[in-house]
Amino acid sequence: MDFTPEFPNLNRYSGWAIFSLILIGYVILYIINIFLPLDFSFPFEYQNLTSRIWSWTELLLGVGAIMNLFINRAGFSTSGLIRGIILGIISGASHYGMNQSLTDGILTGLLVLVCYVSALTIFRTGHGVPGISFQESPVYILRLILFGIIISVPFACINLGYFYLNQGLLLSPGIIDAIFLACNPAISEEIIFRFFPVILTFALLRNESSDRRTLCAVIFIGVVPHSLNHLPELFVTNPIGAVIMCILTSLLFGLPMCLLQLYKGLPSACGFHWFVDMTRFLAGY
Repeated sequence: MDFTPEFPNLNRYSGWAIFSLILIGYVILYIINIFLPLDFSFPFEYQNLTSRIWSWTELLLGVGAIMNLFINRAGFSTSGLIRGIILGIISGASHYGMNQSLTDGILTGLLVLVCYVSALTIFRTGHGVPGISFQESPVYILRLILFGIIISVPFACINLGYFYLNQGLLLSPGIIDAIFLACNPAISEEIIFRFFPVILTFALLRNESSDRRTLCAVIFIGVVPHSLNHLPELFVTNPIGAVIMCILTSLLFGLPMCLLQLYKGLPSACGFHWFVDMTRFLAGY
């Protein structure tokens, strides 16, 4: 792997205990989301089960990131904060462009900032070489983003084919809007749902397991919950179809983006994610 972050003061196997509690907590939260009526939503009003589980997991990851920031505050850096602010502004502005909700835009920007900076503190308190996370030169970052875009082309075609078969042709919002609106999922989802939990999981487990077991856990946490968050309505209407869809989306989209983060860096994963969503938005889906 490209990084070896360290989580301080963990007893033997306590990392696996924490990791297991995180997974159990997510499963319980997911079940509650499916069975709890939308009328009982908290802390906001939600249109559907997907938006609710998305919001809940985002907020909980943000709380976890703040806790980690306090634990690893010695690894805080001004340069990381500045990069986090820039990424948060881009993502938040893009989110605002999607639904014209200032609250959602600000919240997304803050969550991106907190999760990004928190992940960097794990890097800086470790003893290994940190992963690629937008700290490189602009030219190198652009090359990584372009690499992710190139890799994503066949996956974007598969994605468009799926939406076309299910919805037919739709009206495009225009290329400028598609380019801008795709920035939010590319940044926020890759940082909040993958970058921070992947690094945290690796830090928790790297001293307790073989590289293979740790890698499996890291990939699982970086792929499966994110895929499941898209599917709560389908689990209600067609559980078997939801399981199949979770497997397919995990293999076709979550896994490539997670592997890009691990082996080519965060910018490449963002580039992959951006192109897949940009082409979808451009086609009107």
